Amino acid sequence: MRKFKEFTEEEVELIKKYYPVKDGVNKLVEITGRSRQSIHSKGKRLGLNCYGERNVENKKTAAERQMEYEKRTGYNKDKTVMFGVRCVYGKEDDIIDKLNSVPNKAGYIKELIRADIEKNGKYVDTMKP
Repeated sequence: MRKFKEFTEEEVELIKKYYPVKDGVNKLVEITGRSRQSIHSKGKRLGLNCYGERNVENKKTAAERQMEYEKRTGYNKDKTVMFGVRCVYGKEDDIIDKLNSVPNKAGYIKELIRADIEKNGKYVDTMKP
């Protein structure tokens, strides 16, 4: 294993300042003249995360992320229902093209249903021949 020249206190302070920021490693290479590998090695030993790296210690579980999402968005599993619609290529291309052309598919479908309710009343049997 290669031995690197020890970092000065000045260099350590620069690493603490620039290592976690975007393009910080490149800036440190320019300032200190040291290799990227040695800067990464020292940054890791100091317990720093390079820009764009995830902090493993603060990594949240899926359940924690879900709870955070629910709190942020007001989503409540008990108060929501989801409908899925399958469309067949070749037979329902008009529907597929239309839904792909709108930015908010759910909003568009809800708007159509509300317009239909307003026009025909709340319950309409559309499946009768």
